[in-house]
Amino acid sequence: MSGFEIEVAGDRFGEVLDQLRGLEEELQSRAVRAGLVRAVAPVKKTAKRLAPALTGDLRKSIGHKLLSRSARGRLGIGPERPAIFVGPTRKVGGYDQSFVASIVETGIEPSTRTVRRNLNGHRARRRDGQWVTYTYRHPGQEADPFLGPALKMHSAGFEGRFYDGLTRYLDRKGLRT
Repeated sequence: MSGFEIEVAGDRFGEVLDQLRGLEEELQSRAVRAGLVRAVAPVKKTAKRLAPALTGDLRKSIGHKLLSRSARGRLGIGPERPAIFVGPTRKVGGYDQSFVASIVETGIEPSTRTVRRNLNGHRARRRDGQWVTYTYRHPGQEADPFLGPALKMHSAGFEGRFYDGLTRYLDRKGLRT
């Protein structure tokens, strides 16, 4: 027997039920998120190991991020379904590493590029500077994938790791018998 006695008046019973349902949904979503984080942990570790390390900035930036409701909507994922992103999630040295990761993962074809620069600085709204235009030949870069192979290596045990993380969360909260 618990040490609490709760009495709910009839006019507020609907509100209490709604709050309990909301609490149940929140607990479910948190447990699923914990399962997702546990499932992608080895993928993240392998991606860090496989990432090229000229300076180490790309390796430092690799992590996971739980996607918000609006981000899931932009990606076409239902708002009620939790989702996780594995890849470069942090700025390192003040620079976002997602652009670098996309170049390293997919590579770049050799091409000729034309650049127009303002010699007085990069003021996009001011047109009073001296402009110089130059062309150069970019040699390209071969792809050195690290995220795709990491996902392939660890895709086999994804479900088991997911349920392990989910049950660990429920055990930690004392909700599993």
